[in-house]
Amino acid sequence: MLLSPGLSFALYTRLLGERSIDTAWMLGRLALLVSGLSMLLVGVSLGVDMLTTLLPVAPVLLVVQALVASFFDKKVVGVASYGFPEGTYRVRLIDEHRVAAFTLPVSGKLYASTQLVERLDPGEMTAVVAHEVGHRRALQPLPPALAMTLLVVAFAWALEASIIAAVEGRVLLGLLGIMATSSAWVFYSWVWEHLADIHSLRLTGHYAVSALQRITGALPEKPMWRNTLTALLNSIRPRLAAGLLVNPHPSPGLRLWLLLNLLGSVTSNRAPEQQRSQPLNMTVVPGLSQPYTRLQDGGNSGNIDDA
Repeated sequence: MLLSPGLSFALYTRLLGERSIDTAWMLGRLALLVSGLSMLLVGVSLGVDMLTTLLPVAPVLLVVQALVASFFDKKVVGVASYGFPEGTYRVRLIDEHRVAAFTLPVSGKLYASTQLVERLDPGEMTAVVAHEVGHRRALQPLPPALAMTLLVVAFAWALEASIIAAVEGRVLLGLLGIMATSSAWVFYSWVWEHLADIHSLRLTGHYAVSALQRITGALPEKPMWRNTLTALLNSIRPRLAAGLLVNPHPSPGLRLWLLLNLLGSVTSNRAPEQQRSQPLNMTVVPGLSQPYTRLQDGGNSGNIDDA
């Protein structure tokens, strides 16, 4: 049961030392698969029927995502369009005092706060959007809604099976199951964040690095297995503000370390093409110092992705 989390840890530490962007992407995708299978392995090994979890969890996830989307849609003050080689994406700009950008995995909607737009320059803001798009690209070929539903069901199933085992008297086995499930969830979340960074780096070059530095104020942090293990234990420790239920993120310093390692393998660090072509869309947002403009690559309108 603990073999799979150990493999996830090995893949993660290998990813942090990688210098080829293509190899890093491959390792990250493999680590996502291993982490997801780890949760399924816990449920299978403890012998709990998956239907008891699937039936209530999947509808609840869809309802929660719909409610969250409805909440943030009420705060939208404008929409900006971003052109990338794989298509065009719409970003909803929300009136929010925090510096934030996020994706709702099930609906696929992208959001960014007006405070974030004010803080970053256009190239850095493009890198942030590319990062959010990268979350969706990392899940392919599965649609984001299906991939996230399967992940949450697997996590809930493994956690339910572990708790049932502990209640039935198999306390040690139950505790091991909880530890393995929690570790798999954290590694999945960490690697998913790194994959989004890698996608942003591939599309926007050094802007991916400068955006992360400007948002977090972090410095590159050399990975050490002891520090990584400590961060893992802190992430699975139950607490109100962070941990299992809020998508734990890797250290910004580790994210910067990996991006800087991979920057040399990006073929070009110049500004992305979409910043030198004709404007695709301009949205004037109240409170912003300037109109919010995004450009489209090569004049090819593509398809607006607004799932």
